[in-house]
Amino acid sequence: MLTDLKNKIYGSPVFGQLSLNSGNGAFLTGIRGSLLSFAAAFLGGLNNKVVYCSTDTNKLFRLKDDINLLFGKDHAVIYLSEFDEELESDVSPLSSV
Repeated sequence: MLTDLKNKIYGSPVFGQLSLNSGNGAFLTGIRGSLLSFAAAFLGGLNNKVVYCSTDTNKLFRLKDDINLLFGKDHAVIYLSEFDEELESDVSPLSSV
């Protein structure tokens, strides 16, 4: 079911345009909910790296979980500017270095 949904979304004209430029210099706006995860995972598949910046830590963790679900493995990493002992197991050890 998830594979069918991914294929339908990734086969859309907008995602087709992203793949023409390999996603280089892509700036996406107006994306909400889990579609952001699909876009980040799609771009990550094209370029191996995507940087998403946010001051909303909860949103970052939701995005990380969604991306890992789409890839089927731990693929996404979170870097925080300030170390938080509560989140230690979920963030990169390079946070606040």
